[in-house]
Amino acid sequence: MTVDRITFLAEFPEFANVAPTAVDRRLAQSAIALNPGRLGMWYDDLCFLWSAHYLYLRFDIGSGLDTNGLNEQENQGVTTSQSASTNGLASSTSVSALVSSDNAINADFSRTQYGLEFLSLLRQALPPAMLCS
Repeated sequence: MTVDRITFLAEFPEFANVAPTAVDRRLAQSAIALNPGRLGMWYDDLCFLWSAHYLYLRFDIGSGLDTNGLNEQENQGVTTSQSASTNGLASSTSVSALVSSDNAINADFSRTQYGLEFLSLLRQALPPAMLCS
């Protein structure tokens, strides 16, 4: 694969309505932030997930989700509380327990499903000791 907008949009069509320059910019930033020498065969996927995480946080991709048949509530999260009354049902969710982590990287990437997938893949690609070096 290649870290470019065409390949990214083929993998993540929900971002098709985002300005091409914004997608290109995030892909370029991911290529700077991530080290291809250490990530090997996971490099492209990690760049795409890194970019998708930040694009999702910045842009409303609801229409892209609808038109591409994807789940509109991408980040439903884990239900943390729920109550019912005669007026209806109320619930609160959190994307992950990692959101309250004292590790800034975990807290940041736990805000989206793309970020959680990024963290999971990153942990497969690199042993924890290498993440800090």
